[in-house]
Formats: sequence, structure tokens, C-alpha cells
Amino acid sequence: MHESARHIVDLYQRHARAWDQRRRANPEAFEGEQAWLERFRRVMGQGGQVLDLGCGGGEPIARNLVEHQCAVTGVDSSATLLDHCRQRFAGQQWIHADMRSLALDQDFAGILAWNSLFHLSPDDQRAMFAVFERHAGRAAP
Repeated sequence: MHESARHIVDLYQRHARAWDQRRRANPEAFEGEQAWLERFRRVMGQGGQVLDLGCGGGEPIARNLVEHQCAVTGVDSSATLLDHCRQRFAGQQWIHADMRSLALDQDFAGILAWNSLFHLSPDDQRAMFAVFERHAGRAAP
């Protein structure tokens, strides 16, 4: 396991502004992601409730979901990145938490861990499947 996986929460908090600026400054990179999000929305159904794990500053993933009438609950360990989300998407829910121990007692039509899951250690990645199961709605595909 790479050493940074042990310190991922601290890394994102320390580099939150730079990460957010980088993500917003490269819209061309998002073009390839749009097709995946379109497929996700189609499978999930119109206007579903989405759990976005490791949502960062909400750009461009949460923006895309909100623009397509999805209700987003974003979770991130960086308070700084969540502040960006709250400013950009005030009508959505933003939760400061470590996704590895998340227990919201709520079901979602779709769950994303877009640019977050691969930062975790292999053991933490495996453990995330219980988190996914705990939050997947009964009707989730």
C-alpha cells in the first residue's frame, strides 16, 4: 500500500484549494466522464437521490447531477471542499465525514465514488462494499 493511502484525509484537507482549482480548470477532461454519468443517470432513473462519496468541491460531477435534476448528498472528509459545495449548490446536502465509516440511515437510488475509491488502501476499498450496501436503496440497480 502506498503511504499516502494512510493519510488521504489529511492530504485532501491540506491541498483542497489546489485540487478544486485543478478540477475546475480542465473542462476538457470532463468530456470523457460525461458519457459515464449519462449512463449512470439512465440506469438510476430520472431525478434520483445520489450519494456522492468523496465529492470534493462538487465540480464537475455534482454540477452535472444537479443540472440533470438529481438530488445530491455529497460526503467528503475535507471541510474546505464541502464549503465550496455549499456555496455552489446550496439546495443539496453536504456532509463532512470519512466515507469509510459512513452510516447515514438513508437509502439512495445511486452511489458514486468517482475520484475517491482508488485513493484508499486495498483493505479499505474492500470494506467500502459494506458502506455501498448499507446505502443502496431497495430499488437501486
